[in-house]
Amino acid sequence: MFSASGRGLAVATAGGAVVFIVAMLAGLMQSTAVLGAFGVLLMTAAMTTDARVVAEVGDRLALMTGSRIRQAATGFVEWIDEPSTYIEKTGSSFVSSQWRIGDRIYTATKRADKTLEEILMGRL
Repeated sequence: MFSASGRGLAVATAGGAVVFIVAMLAGLMQSTAVLGAFGVLLMTAAMTTDARVVAEVGDRLALMTGSRIRQAATGFVEWIDEPSTYIEKTGSSFVSSQWRIGDRIYTATKRADKTLEEILMGRL
């Protein structure tokens, strides 16, 4: 399961910052308003996240859309015919790693690394 922040998240964050600054300057800040704004930002982040799943289908790999709520494939995107050129690990941190899939960078949890590397090694 991979995820990438949607393009709408940057717009929502910038808009939220502007609203926060205007409300702060107008003296309208209350703790409930801040919590409400934070909740809206979290919902926007969840709704704009681009989730993908790499799955073995028979003897081929497929890139599929993923559910935003649970780790499951919900639709087909495309076949991955050349995984060695289409999928590449680009970075890593303590809890996650970054993978280039096609022309986008996605983030995956560290526990997914071993499985994906095994799938790729078996296909190379």
